[in-house]
Amino acid sequence: MTTQDESKTEISLAGSAGLCDAETNGSPGETQSGVIRARCRQLLDQIPGEGLAELVEAMEAIREFYAPPSAPLLGDPVTTRMQAKPGKTYQRPDFQLEEE
Repeated sequence: MTTQDESKTEISLAGSAGLCDAETNGSPGETQSGVIRARCRQLLDQIPGEGLAELVEAMEAIREFYAPPSAPLLGDPVTTRMQAKPGKTYQRPDFQLEEE
């Protein structure tokens, strides 16, 4: 994306080019998103029918990846307290480490 002056932005994306007026047509980010969506629609029209099922799966995976979480993944931690009971004690053997 290159800026020609403060209010006009040239957007070029894989064969699609457009000149937008950022003051009247929204922000350059919104316009770039629109150009990308238009390019996606062009590509969609070029996919043969037998590839559409795979495309739907891929697009659903992308949408799920980028979608904000609808609910917290984890709830509040559960705290459980219980009285400790002393058990048996024993002497541990010495630990030996042999280095090569």
